[in-house]
Formats: sequence, C-alpha cells, structure tokens
Amino acid sequence: MVADDKSAGSLKPQGREQPLNAERVQALGAGVALPTDAPADAIARAVGAVLEEPGYERAARQVKALVDRHGRGEEATAHVASLLGAQAP
Repeated sequence: MVADDKSAGSLKPQGREQPLNAERVQALGAGVALPTDAPADAIARAVGAVLEEPGYERAARQVKALVDRHGRGEEATAHVASLLGAQAP
C-alpha cells in the first residue's frame, strides 16, 4: 500500500483487502499490482518500471495529498460514529 510519496511501487497483495487496494493504487497510477503468485522476473520488471517512470511518483504524491487532506481515516471514523450517534474514539 502507498503510505507516502516515496512508497510508489510494485504491490504484491497478501491480505484479504490488499488485492483491492493494489488494484486501486494501480488504477490511480501510483503503482503496479501483481498477483500473489507473481514470479521474481515479473516483480523485478514492475519495480524497474516504477523506479524509471516518474509518473508513478507523481501519482503517489497526489494520493498522499488526498489521504492527508482527509485525515487518514479519522474523518471517516468520525462520520460513521456521528451516524451511529456515538463519539469517535
């Protein structure tokens, strides 16, 4: 998953939600999604492409700015809590 602008890269999902996250990151142009059984040469090509093509870093910076603007989940947590009539943690 992209955590900051230097994290643009190849993603090899391993958890339940991670394939969806990887697909989304790829759709946003911030990385390359790979299947969990991707061979080493495919991983190497994906990493090479991400390191060589500046568009990945630009897209990752845009994703980071969007995530930062919306509070890394705090905003969503507060909204759901307000819908439930509770206070966000």
